Amino acid sequence: MDTMKILIAESDSAMVMELRKKLERIPHDFHGLVRTLPELLARVREQRPDVVLLNTSLLRAGESPQDHELIQEQVGTPLVWIGKPSSAVARSETALQRPMTYLRYPFDDAELLLAIRSVIRLRALESGAAAARSRLAVLGSLMGDCAYEISLGENGLVGLEWFSESLRSLTGFTDEALATPATWPGLVHKSDLPSVERYFQRVLRGIPEAMDFRLIRADGSTRWVHHVAHPLRRMPDGPPDRIVGLASDVTELTRLHADLREGEERWKFAVDASGEAVWDWNIETGDVYYSDRWKEMVGVRDDEVTADFDDWDRRIHPEDRKRVHEEIRRYFRGETPHFESEYRVRTADGVSMWVLDRGKIVRWTPDGKPGRLIGIRKDITRRRQIEEALGIASDFLRDILESASAISIISTDADGQILFWNAGAENLLGYPAAEMVGQKNIADLYAPDDPETLRSVEEMREQVRSGKRTVSRTLQEVHRDGRRLWVKVTVAPRLDTAGNVKGMLGIGEDVTGEIDALRQSERREREMRLLAFTLDCARDGFCVTDLQQTILHVNQSLCQMYGYQEEELVGRTIDLLRSPSVPPEQVREIALRTQHGGWSGELMQRRKNGEEFPADLSTSVVRNDDGEPVARVTVARDISERRKAEQQIRASLNEKEILLKEIHHRVKNNLQVITSLLNLQSSKEDHPQTAAVLRESQNRIRSMALVHEELYRSRDLARVDLSSYIGKLASGLFRVFASPSSEIGLQIEVRDVFLPVDTAIPCGLILNELISNALKHAFRSSPQGTITIRMAKRGEAYELLVQDDGVGLPPYLSLESAETLGLQLVNTLIKQLHGTLQVERTGGTAFLLRFPEPEKAPHG
Repeated sequence: MDTMKILIAESDSAMVMELRKKLERIPHDFHGLVRTLPELLARVREQRPDVVLLNTSLLRAGESPQDHELIQEQVGTPLVWIGKPSSAVARSETALQRPMTYLRYPFDDAELLLAIRSVIRLRALESGAAAARSRLAVLGSLMGDCAYEISLGENGLVGLEWFSESLRSLTGFTDEALATPATWPGLVHKSDLPSVERYFQRVLRGIPEAMDFRLIRADGSTRWVHHVAHPLRRMPDGPPDRIVGLASDVTELTRLHADLREGEERWKFAVDASGEAVWDWNIETGDVYYSDRWKEMVGVRDDEVTADFDDWDRRIHPEDRKRVHEEIRRYFRGETPHFESEYRVRTADGVSMWVLDRGKIVRWTPDGKPGRLIGIRKDITRRRQIEEALGIASDFLRDILESASAISIISTDADGQILFWNAGAENLLGYPAAEMVGQKNIADLYAPDDPETLRSVEEMREQVRSGKRTVSRTLQEVHRDGRRLWVKVTVAPRLDTAGNVKGMLGIGEDVTGEIDALRQSERREREMRLLAFTLDCARDGFCVTDLQQTILHVNQSLCQMYGYQEEELVGRTIDLLRSPSVPPEQVREIALRTQHGGWSGELMQRRKNGEEFPADLSTSVVRNDDGEPVARVTVARDISERRKAEQQIRASLNEKEILLKEIHHRVKNNLQVITSLLNLQSSKEDHPQTAAVLRESQNRIRSMALVHEELYRSRDLARVDLSSYIGKLASGLFRVFASPSSEIGLQIEVRDVFLPVDTAIPCGLILNELISNALKHAFRSSPQGTITIRMAKRGEAYELLVQDDGVGLPPYLSLESAETLGLQLVNTLIKQLHGTLQVERTGGTAFLLRFPEPEKAPHG
């Protein structure tokens, strides 16, 4: 047992001490001592103990023993009353009935523990029962039905244990009257009393069931109630000792049922009189009610019809069954306001009958699904036969009107308002019938900015109205997308029975293509005439062939070129004009290239007299608007005279080339003579310095002569190959200045550098001076070393490097202020080349010359 929180209410200190001593053997938590009832009530609200030990001596004077229930309710916590045998409470009847709640002094520890446990359990049971009664009362007040519970005595007496407030409203009796057993038999209508008694006898036998009967209210009025009763037993095998009942006021529902039965009878009579069959489908159970009219329609007896959905479903024509099922599902999904379908059913004799079936949901299940569907079926076989006959005639007429999709048929009233618009009109003008019929006037179809067309339309309408005759004209109409169309319009009058014009019938045919083709043909004819005239005026020969190389057209220049008449060439293949000497593989190559775009080149041709001549040909493919090849055009030009002129020019160039080479050779020879004269003069000169100057001049002249020698030996008379020139120039200078004992090497790195004469000569003179200076001065202290010469093109400029690994230039020597003739000549030549010279003095001497391409050098 858990620790209990105990509060003692006692004014006798000795009694308190004894109670505390007895409680020592009981697990508890002592919550204190109070000596008066007010103090007890306050302490209970604050501490909420599990149990209170209350001495009866605390009762105020004059309080009766029956006041213990009131005190219990005030305290709320379970109470154990303790009193001496002389106490009035201890001697009371209540104490005798509830011995464990009231302890007579003296008592032992076990009796105290048993009393405490008993009051706690009793209090819990009373609280549960009170909560149950409270919930039952709330439910009874909330539900519309009347609930009650009666107890059955051994002698058959009936006692009302509990009833809901709605029972009072239903019967009109007070609670006291309802609690009286004699009231209950009078509540039942006398005519229904025997049935009600038998009903309750069955309930007492353990058979729960429901019954409707009439109830007499306190004011004498009658109400219909639906009653349900259920017997309860305390022992599983014992007799019923209680009955729980539920009564509902169904007066209005009973009246509605009566009205509904009466209405259904009238409705059924009306439907049967109309000749329509009725069906009632309980979707939840699958049961279907079919009226006698339906059985009569399909020609079956009552015993040949099963009351289910399958009986109807198997009678539907197989070709219509899937569609009917889908229409039912669409209605169930809420896509249509009601179920309606026309379909065929098969009668008992195998004949197909058309029926119109309509239905509507009259009840839904709690989960929102269709529960019951009621409908009617009507035999529409005769109507469908008439409609089919009319449909055939209508379809025939419609086919006539609609089959001419390229012909517009428009009907109007007398004022031009559109009444009929066929598919041909829609195809022609782009407007659907829904936008035109009853919405537009025929005049809206013509261009408002074309007065001539509008005037023609008005004239046609006037002729039809007044002359009652058919007229035709070609007019310009406007398509919905804004295109202008040429339409051949024929308008006829529509006459009423009196012969008056009530409207017009117009037939339109699109002739835009024909008019455009006519105009295009006329335009092309003019263009062809212009082209033919142009081609005849051209000096070149033009030949048009088909894709098989058959000649279709030639101009006069081509006829004159080949010596034929036009009629001799048209219809022949173009191979007639080609020289037999042309290789077949070249002919195939020309045909292949022409298919992929075109070919041009020179080819030998043959005239009518057999003479062959060279011609410059250009062949291309002509394509139509869809990009498909349709023809070939060849342009021929006789280049015989050009070939002769080229030969003459070539011969003249050869003569000039020979002459120019002879000039270079003679210049070289003349410079060589000057070199020889300088050599003789230097050999006779006693002064060494003068002899040296003469040798330097000799070398300079030799460098210029070497340029002319390279030119007349080369095929290119305009440019000098610097790779060959520099090698020969350097080798000659080495022979002049290098001693036999020296070991000076030469490294030349020049490739594919060509310069014109006026640039090569200054470069040669600069190289002559720089290489001569290196050989004379760079290796004075050592006979070994290397001279490197590099030349290359960098972008749009040339770079020339002359480098040695000798002693280097003196630091005081400046090229700009040099007094020697050689360096002064170098500076002059650099300016002539529009170049720059950079000198490096580290590890020898390096001269780097940069100058632009000759044609890019600035003038001046």
